[in-house]
Amino acid sequence: MLNTATTNPISADTTGILQYSLGDSTSAPILVDANTFRFVPGTDIDYTLDLRRSLKRNTDSTVNVVRYSLNNAWDDSNNRISFGILDNATGTTATGWPINALILDAQLSDSFPNPLRIRITAHNFNENAGQAVILDSLDLTMNSLANSLTIDLRGDSLIGGSLSREIDSLRFGIEVEVLGKLSVAPARLNQILTTALRIGQLRMDSFYGRVFAKGEAPSGLIANSLTGASAIAFDSARAELKVNASGGGFDSVYVCLSGRKVHGNPTMSDTSLAIANAEFVFDIGQTLSNLPDTIRVFVKAMSLPGTFHQGSVFPAGVDIRYNISAPLKFIIPATLTAASAKTTTYFIKDSTTRANIISAQQGADLDMTVENRTQLQGFLYFLISNFNFFPFDSLSDNLPAGFVSFNDTIWHLGDDTTFVTIDTLAALEFPAAQFSGNTLIAPGIKNQTFQTGYEAISLLADTCYFKPYFDLINPDTSQTTITATQSIQVKGYLNLFFDAAVLNDSE
Repeated sequence: MLNTATTNPISADTTGILQYSLGDSTSAPILVDANTFRFVPGTDIDYTLDLRRSLKRNTDSTVNVVRYSLNNAWDDSNNRISFGILDNATGTTATGWPINALILDAQLSDSFPNPLRIRITAHNFNENAGQAVILDSLDLTMNSLANSLTIDLRGDSLIGGSLSREIDSLRFGIEVEVLGKLSVAPARLNQILTTALRIGQLRMDSFYGRVFAKGEAPSGLIANSLTGASAIAFDSARAELKVNASGGGFDSVYVCLSGRKVHGNPTMSDTSLAIANAEFVFDIGQTLSNLPDTIRVFVKAMSLPGTFHQGSVFPAGVDIRYNISAPLKFIIPATLTAASAKTTTYFIKDSTTRANIISAQQGADLDMTVENRTQLQGFLYFLISNFNFFPFDSLSDNLPAGFVSFNDTIWHLGDDTTFVTIDTLAALEFPAAQFSGNTLIAPGIKNQTFQTGYEAISLLADTCYFKPYFDLINPDTSQTTITATQSIQVKGYLNLFFDAAVLNDSE
């Protein structure tokens, strides 16, 4: 099924239950990036303070200090760190992030009658090993609207964790102090103070913690997705993972399977596993719920805790192989429209017969037999068209290339402009089959003869196309298990009637 149009994605297991599956992927090593494992990505945090609501003036007109925190969850794209030392790199990254620096910006919406002092406490940073937590401040002078402060973190210590616990977030304390006495009552203020903190990319010289081997296993291309059945909910869909950490040094792995569909929203299933056994199985019903065209497999393996530094050498990485299977145990909605995956092309090679269909045919009978071996009921519509084009509904502006809509009709633009004719040869209700649980007792069988009009039969004089459509009804919307013995079989016989006096048999 992977990258091959000839492989059938649906096959029966030993019990006869049909499986929709992706074969094993090619084993692909997931590696630690030797360049970025020690980088902590930069981020922005901001806070808006309404001074009218936040300032409290005392009887002597002094104002209480306003305190709040800015917290940012640890970005574990590359690592999880307990403590360490930053290197001496400076400057900015290619995308404009400062390196080993904090930038605090303060912005007032309008001038303020007093100077403001904004202090920052960086709780996770010490000025070099063993020294005090980093403190700094900036001032907004009277009638000043903005100011900025840059804090250099080169060579400083990153703290906050322990040998048994990594840092889960970076915490910053902010204090806003009104200098002097405030002559205006806070209720008359209308200024907004915004403090924005840019945490630059942190580059570690050495640290204690964990690093990640991350990447994607080869994507699974579903060559024959179940088009048109987006309302079906999969049950018992699962992924089998085979993890090989032959190089050692890893103790757990995070796997995320994402189902991608053209013009559709992605769906995801994920799990975190300890690398203690060779194989894992987990439910991926959510991933397959949108009947995706492609399955993408993202893997992130976590190393054992240890000390890392610039130039650390890592094990070979982690190999991931996966197998995805979805037994066709569906919860089918009360109604569902389905169509044959392939269109039948029909062409009468004999020119005399084609001419007689145009000049001598007086009608036709279509004898239809339907044999229902499923737990579904519904209607069969047997359609004919002069083009391989059978839309479920009006497609408005979303027509295939070469087709246009005009005055509620569809036309094909080729060497000639041709009206697209779609006609119904038969509409047949198929009866319910008798089941005991999932075991078929007796199929539902129905025969019916349909008279076919001249316009539909005249399409046989040239290349034409046939397609059955099914309006399926699930009587109780309970779970239905599809097995290799379940089917809806349709047989049809077309009897053409000609005027003998007009028949041309000379060609």
